[in-house]
Amino acid sequence: MSGHAKVDISSLLGAQSADAVLTLKAQPVFDKTNSAIYLKEMELVDYQVTPEKMDTVFKTLTPYLNQALKNYFDQKPAYVLSDENSKTEALAKKLAKGIEVKPGQIAIQLRIKPLSGRVFPP
Repeated sequence: MSGHAKVDISSLLGAQSADAVLTLKAQPVFDKTNSAIYLKEMELVDYQVTPEKMDTVFKTLTPYLNQALKNYFDQKPAYVLSDENSKTEALAKKLAKGIEVKPGQIAIQLRIKPLSGRVFPP
């Protein structure tokens, strides 16, 4: 996954700003109890920073950023299913049993109870 970040750094050398495009990896985990998707083990795997002169500063901060991202997303959900967003999401919240990660999407697996005792012809 990727994201865009605006970075403001204050140091003895003064305030500096940069824009960064971050490439991250994480393990999505679905918590059925809270109907929440957590991104566990979040890790920064690559970045591009503008202006380029900020690259050295950003490289120095990368271990701290990695730890902060990991701590935050291990504890806070990236998304919580809500009854109020849509009927589809309310249904997913009620029936969700897990998640499956596919390229570019997180698919929510549903548990569906079979019809009791009814047999339909082929």
